[in-house]
Amino acid sequence: MKGKHARVWLMIGLLTIFLALFSMLVPQPLHTQSSQASVPSSSTAVGQGRTAIYLTVQDQQGGFVSSLTREDLRLVVDDKYQDVVSLSFWNSQFANLALLLDWSGSRRIALPYGEIDPAIGFFNSMLSDNRAGLATRFTDFVKPIIDLTRDPAVMERSLKAQRSEPLRGSTPLYDAIRWADQRLSRAPGYRAIIVVSDGEDNSSRVNAKETILETLRANAAVYFINLSDLEPHRPRNLKKAVDQFVQQITEKTGGAAISVRNQQDMARAFSSIEDSLRNLYLLEFDSLPEGPPGMLHTLRIETDRKDLRVRSPQLLAP
Repeated sequence: MKGKHARVWLMIGLLTIFLALFSMLVPQPLHTQSSQASVPSSSTAVGQGRTAIYLTVQDQQGGFVSSLTREDLRLVVDDKYQDVVSLSFWNSQFANLALLLDWSGSRRIALPYGEIDPAIGFFNSMLSDNRAGLATRFTDFVKPIIDLTRDPAVMERSLKAQRSEPLRGSTPLYDAIRWADQRLSRAPGYRAIIVVSDGEDNSSRVNAKETILETLRANAAVYFINLSDLEPHRPRNLKKAVDQFVQQITEKTGGAAISVRNQQDMARAFSSIEDSLRNLYLLEFDSLPEGPPGMLHTLRIETDRKDLRVRSPQLLAP
């Protein structure tokens, strides 16, 4: 009996040793999510109590400057100077890009489908292992075209298919931006929302102020390709309201507004946005000042070089 028990325990011991050796030989899966978790998103807290923002710097000729150091810039948060801990040329290493296409009836006279080819070229150039893109159109309601993908071929097929979709219905512009805010809010790295629209909203559930606020809280920069100049009969007060919204959401988030009047302008607009995304700096500073929950902090970046123009968010959300 004792001999039988001894053989059982011997077999158990040998099986344990075999399983241990097997687990060492079988390769374990790589957890890529952990490597991205430390990638700072736009205007967000990073390690060691720091905050990060993204910015671009251009000279008087409009060329991007990529050789600055932290000593070249001064940071002002809530009207108080903050030490710049580090400044590095980011070059859009990690980015998530959302393309929002106005598919309402007003687009029938404003370069119908004119953004498809330039957008395909943009994503063919930008998408990579570290950069993903999504697309949606909005007319009466927000209709996603493709979720975040790093495959330019998949994006190209999805965008080409939109040529068969009619341009009709109302314009829930603010709802579309809000949808993109929510979709990008947890994505690592730089977050950019690219809007192609005449800027008018006539069917959203949220208003302009709420849209800007939610975009700031999502830490996303808005690049707005503005088609409003293609509608010459638009009432002056409506055009003024549209231009005001476009200016506010792009300047406050650190993006850019680009007016388009023809197909060549459309191609240049996407090229300009790509140039911006490839010439980003990442600036880190100590944590934001304390304040009430949800408080927005003002931000300004100064430089002694009068030939330079810095573009960065004007407001930061905690």
